[in-house]
Amino acid sequence: MKSKQHIVIREFVRFFGSLGACCPTSPYSWVYTKIFEREKILALQAANGSYDATMIVPTNHPDFDWWIDNVTHKSMHLHPLPTGLEIASDVSLFGWGP
Repeated sequence: MKSKQHIVIREFVRFFGSLGACCPTSPYSWVYTKIFEREKILALQAANGSYDATMIVPTNHPDFDWWIDNVTHKSMHLHPLPTGLEIASDVSLFGWGP
């Protein structure tokens, strides 16, 4: 993506979606998606909402470099944390039957 100058907005949105899918496993990555989201919104506004229009790729932005440097090196596990307490309740005063 960084090697491209112009791109169809739809393809940029796919790229942005891929970054979003990586965010739960990479600490602080949400911060580095904001410039891409802003560029997407501005491009869609300029194209009157058409995803088939072209846009300029913000290749000189340092967020590209952050993703290149960090996406494969910094990761968190997706395993749920163990719970220490589980609470269950029945809101009915009469049970399940009539």
